Amino acid sequence: MALLQNAHLISSQEALFLLSHLRLGINMHEFMGAATPAIKRLCALCDARIKGGSNLSIATINRLFMLTLPAHLQLNHGETLDPAGRDALRAQIIRSALNQQTPQ
Repeated sequence: MALLQNAHLISSQEALFLLSHLRLGINMHEFMGAATPAIKRLCALCDARIKGGSNLSIATINRLFMLTLPAHLQLNHGETLDPAGRDALRAQIIRSALNQQTPQ
């Protein structure tokens, strides 16, 4: 969660890996009752965001999966980006969604 919230560059592979683990942790807690220390910390962060008025949900995470794929980034941005540009834009989108800031 900290990597996703603070990264300024993130590759598509790393984003998919981290978002997948984030979604897995939330699902394991909600549907299987898993309660490891890491899952408890993750869910406490998610609960604090939800109570604070944000919307960190499985739907938000699923949306980030789609928005951060290379072709979707470029299509939504309106121009072709080099890999470093995609990595920076991807990180900005994820930070904005998880920190509930508006994208610039």
